Amino acid sequence: MTTLMAPAALSEKQPASGPVAPAPRGQLWQAPVFVLGVGALLGVWFGRPLCADTPHRRFERDLAHARQILGRTDGDAEAALRHAQRAAEAAVNYPDQAGEAALLMGTAHVRLAERAAPSKASEHWQAAREHLREADKLGVPEPEKGRLAYRIAKVNFHTGEDMKLVLRQLEGSVAQADNRAEGYKLISQAALRLPKPDLAKALEANEKLRNLADASETELAAAKLLSGDLLLKMNKPELARKILEKLGDRAPAEMAVRAHLLCARSLQDEGKWGEAATLYQAALADQRAPVPEAMRPRIYLDLGRCYRRREQPTEAARQWAECVKRDKDSAEGQAAALLLSEVILLAPLPEREGDLTGEKAVELLTGALARVRRPADWNNPLLELARAREVLERSIQAFRQAGRFDLALKVTSAFERVSPPMTILVLRADLSAGWAQFRREVARQAGPSQRAVAEETAARGLSKQAADAYAEAAQIEGLGQDDRGKYLWASALNYQACQEHAKAIEKLKAFVELDQKSPQLGEAYYRLGEAHRQSGNADLAGQAYSLAMQHASGLHGRFCYLARYQYALALLASGDLDEAEGALDLNLRNMANMGPDPEAQEKSLYALGGLYYQRQNHRGAVRRLEEALHLFGKNAGALRARYQLADCYQQIAAKENLNVLLDVYKSPEARSHYEKEHRRWQLRAAEEFNNLSKLLDAPESKDQLTEDQRVMVPFSAAKCWFNAGEYQKALAIYEGLIERHRGKVEELDALGGAIRCHAGLQKQHLGQPLALEQPNLIRQRLVQIRKALPAHKDTVREAWGRWVEQASGSLNDMQARPAAPTPEGPPGPP
Repeated sequence: MTTLMAPAALSEKQPASGPVAPAPRGQLWQAPVFVLGVGALLGVWFGRPLCADTPHRRFERDLAHARQILGRTDGDAEAALRHAQRAAEAAVNYPDQAGEAALLMGTAHVRLAERAAPSKASEHWQAAREHLREADKLGVPEPEKGRLAYRIAKVNFHTGEDMKLVLRQLEGSVAQADNRAEGYKLISQAALRLPKPDLAKALEANEKLRNLADASETELAAAKLLSGDLLLKMNKPELARKILEKLGDRAPAEMAVRAHLLCARSLQDEGKWGEAATLYQAALADQRAPVPEAMRPRIYLDLGRCYRRREQPTEAARQWAECVKRDKDSAEGQAAALLLSEVILLAPLPEREGDLTGEKAVELLTGALARVRRPADWNNPLLELARAREVLERSIQAFRQAGRFDLALKVTSAFERVSPPMTILVLRADLSAGWAQFRREVARQAGPSQRAVAEETAARGLSKQAADAYAEAAQIEGLGQDDRGKYLWASALNYQACQEHAKAIEKLKAFVELDQKSPQLGEAYYRLGEAHRQSGNADLAGQAYSLAMQHASGLHGRFCYLARYQYALALLASGDLDEAEGALDLNLRNMANMGPDPEAQEKSLYALGGLYYQRQNHRGAVRRLEEALHLFGKNAGALRARYQLADCYQQIAAKENLNVLLDVYKSPEARSHYEKEHRRWQLRAAEEFNNLSKLLDAPESKDQLTEDQRVMVPFSAAKCWFNAGEYQKALAIYEGLIERHRGKVEELDALGGAIRCHAGLQKQHLGQPLALEQPNLIRQRLVQIRKALPAHKDTVREAWGRWVEQASGSLNDMQARPAAPTPEGPPGPP
């Protein structure tokens, strides 16, 4: 700082500093000693008042000391303040110099503010403003007026006065500034602090600074750095980089680094990712101007962004991980953590490094938001709130797609800190609903098992959570009709999924009352009917199904078919078979004309086939059941249909055989035809029963067939093979059943069937070796039956005992007359 006061401002009463002038040479050596003594005494007496330490002299001395200290750049500002304060207190007696004392006090506070810690600087700037304004009011010597005006402007800048006024004050006084380089720097900064920053004025002042001959190397380097920054903001990157590259080797290392980084960032902003990355890497590697530790996190953040834009996610991940490692709590670390989590989850990293996993991503996401409690707390200038939300949303979606709903919900807990409550409420509902669906699929694939039960139980709990959350969302005030309807609908579906039918009915009623023009209205009534049916209210269910048939159309027409199917089932339950048959048939005819719905078509075909079977319309049943099995033979419910179809074949074969036995058709051709039809239907029945027996071990068969039906399937297959004359195939089945049912009454049935097969083979292969061995085999089977009978109850023993006697008689006839009739069937199921 230059000298604060001109030398002329010193009081004339204050002796000038420096060596004392020599005494004159012309002395009177002839004077008597006495005269000299008297003169000395008089001099002391009269000179005493002039040498005394008077108040005015103390005042002048304090002013002089304050000027002297403040005139040095390394002067003790606190000492200067003490001198100036004493002078100011004494200035009440010297009003013509009070302004000068106030000026010195203000200047001392300026010096203290510039050297103080930020927490203390504000006090000194405020004090400086008061004293300098007082000096301006009291007046100062003319040479100091310009300097006073500059200092007032400078203080106003630091105390946050109106920047437009400050800018005018600085521009008007910068020529008299203690340091013009500082003045132009303040003008640039004031121009940038305007409500609408004036970049051109800031750059103009910066150029004036750079043209000063007395500016230091440090001041010039700082000016060039600011110039480059301003030019970048004015979209003149090439000119900015030219100036920044001329910063000079003498510039402080930190400024050189900042210039290097500004160049790199300008290239990054232009989308020149490769060039920017090269400069960032060069800055990190430069040993001549090492990057300060505090600046490194920002470099790693930007370097990662460049690599990410160049489709190098692995390199990007490395840089962001380094940024987080160095300073996870900074704005750079927070931004890097979010971006790193995104690249972990979404980018196809060819090499997963270290702990870059889903759990690590959750740790990064939650850590980045650890200090955020609400959206207003987000103040990261390096990553916008919208971008942070996007990262969190995409991470949640990635976890959801991967089936990691547990991790998705953990991220949601972090997401709620930067998102509106409504968004989080719906997101949690969506995740719970999605997780419930996922666990139901796991249960389905697990089949009947304890795990399936556990997964289904968990799924119901999640559906309940989703339903409650959607219901809460639907009640929020100010919600539009479309959104309210959407949440009511989602709530109803999830209540149905967790089998809370009463709440499902409540939400479905609210939905249909809300919008009678909704395209989902038909489905809503269908689901309302389902909820009533599952609650045991058949009348209300029927009403809802009727409304569904009226309103379901277009893309939602399938619910008309499903509702009519349920309506038909209700008719079947009430015994109105004709109406039920008509409804099911109408369903199938409409689907044939307008396009089928697989679910409704499958259910309608099976139901109509079952109805025909119940009414003993075996040929009608065959047509519908064959169609159903052709289209949906691998779906649940197919096993029962196969049993009904096989039985229908068997019943049709029996009718054809009855026509032959009753000799309904007299002509040989007709008789031959029905004999062939009888055998054809028997073979079809045998094949169907045989295929069905292979499926009996499937877990789902236990729910579709009774235990008696499961037992009878292989016996029916053997019987049909026997009736079709395929004795060997029938015998193979009976032999397997003998072993399977050892000690049970079914063993007797299988032995009796085997005996008949032996008799059939004996008759079928007359004169051949196979026929000759059959009587012995029959005899062995009869022995087996006799041995087994004592283990059974009386009625079984009596019936089978009589049959054994009859079979033994038939065996004697067969040996006497090989062409004798086959023994009658045994008393058991075959």
